[in-house]
Amino acid sequence: MKEVIFQKHVEAQEKIDDFMEITSKMVKQAKDIEQITLDFSQTNDQKVKHFVTWVNSEVFRKFTDSQNAIDQLKKGAYAQKDNTYYQILEEKSRKLQARVADILRHVDFEAKNEHLTMALEDFKKKDGHLSGNLLDGFLKKQEQKVLKNATAKNSLYKVLLTQHIANGIKSGQVNLTDSFLHKPFLKYLIDEVVWKNEKVNLLKKSNLDGIKDWDIVKNDAKNRLETAFIHTFQRIDNGQNKFVELRKDGKPRFSEPKNEEQENIAIDLFPNEGMIPIIEVL
Repeated sequence: MKEVIFQKHVEAQEKIDDFMEITSKMVKQAKDIEQITLDFSQTNDQKVKHFVTWVNSEVFRKFTDSQNAIDQLKKGAYAQKDNTYYQILEEKSRKLQARVADILRHVDFEAKNEHLTMALEDFKKKDGHLSGNLLDGFLKKQEQKVLKNATAKNSLYKVLLTQHIANGIKSGQVNLTDSFLHKPFLKYLIDEVVWKNEKVNLLKKSNLDGIKDWDIVKNDAKNRLETAFIHTFQRIDNGQNKFVELRKDGKPRFSEPKNEEQENIAIDLFPNEGMIPIIEVL
């Protein structure tokens, strides 16, 4: 068994080393491209040629082909948690349950993973007193395997359930229906039916009549952005922008303007619009 584990670690390390090597080469090339991008002495056509050469390079191809290795790293295939980790979770489970059990029982969660949703509903239905078959569809295969052989299945299950909920909240996969900060994104938007039926009135009330046609807005923004880029680079090239200087290696050095009056500016708690967000008041 020790030999098998050692061999797996060796294979995993070799894959990680290969990935790190190609990543290192990619970073070096990216720095070269950065320097070319910020080289104001080169034309856009010259820069595009460098980009095309870079995209067709062997390093770039190997890096883009390494998605499988990245996915394996994210899943933890090269550094799986051993049974000792889960054993510690079992032992520390009671302390965690005392802190979060009431939260799981009384807070309404909305998960995109249907298996996690079913597990939460089952937990609430049984008031945290789990028995019989545990709904483990939301667990990873490694976690399911460890749970099956655990001595205190219920304790380990509750810890894993809590971990998946916490990670889901951080990643946006789990939302709190009664929370202002952690609602599903779509619930912050105007209802689709309301928007379709009252779009004109809503825009008029908000003084946004001028942006109801997206194509016009997009083209206007595109033109203004291109004009701003041209103006910005012209000022850098002719030395008018005193906050940008070229180093000896050709890279620009940026400096921020000092605002001596900033400390004396009073915070305006009452905006001219007459509307104050409730979160700001709190």
